[in-house]
Amino acid sequence: VPGTLTVGQAAQVISFAESAARSCGEAPFALSPEASSGLPVTLASSDPAVATVSGLTVSLVGAGSCTLTASQAGDGNWQAAAPVARTLSVGPALLTVTAADAWRAYGAANPALGVIYAGFVNGDAAADLDTAPSATCAATPASPAGIYPITVAGGSAANYSLSYVPGTLTVGQAEQVITFAELAARTYGEAPFALSPEASSGLPV
Repeated sequence: VPGTLTVGQAAQVISFAESAARSCGEAPFALSPEASSGLPVTLASSDPAVATVSGLTVSLVGAGSCTLTASQAGDGNWQAAAPVARTLSVGPALLTVTAADAWRAYGAANPALGVIYAGFVNGDAAADLDTAPSATCAATPASPAGIYPITVAGGSAANYSLSYVPGTLTVGQAEQVITFAELAARTYGEAPFALSPEASSGLPV
């Protein structure tokens, strides 16, 4: 009497290495989870605001952490593998904010102070910051000619670590003019008389 040999599905496991920490703005990168069966593995992200997945390629979107899960559903010969999850940590990108140097004359108000950005990623711009940093200088119109620091502070952004670089405000000498009326004709022998030329600066003439 013949019998039967039943060949059942074999078990498989997924090998999936831990993912190194990343920073916003890094180029997309490929991961290589593998199933012991040799069947293709699928990869999924738990938070597309942090990272998205296409095939086995991961694209970073924002700072934070998410779970990357590797799966293999099996086939007629292989059982489904137990999913393997790995945590991906994405740190903020470095954004350098430099105070733009400025100049003004003594006695004038400070000009509008600006900043220069370096390090935006993923097509971001200043408008994408949660709070824009501001540049300030303690010099007043009465401050003498010289060089004064411009400081930057107050910015914030979820996907960036802000580094501030000071600039300088140069206060230069102001121009002045002299007002001096025409002299009336005089006759020899007249008594001494005073004139009143004046400088717009108020300095003695």
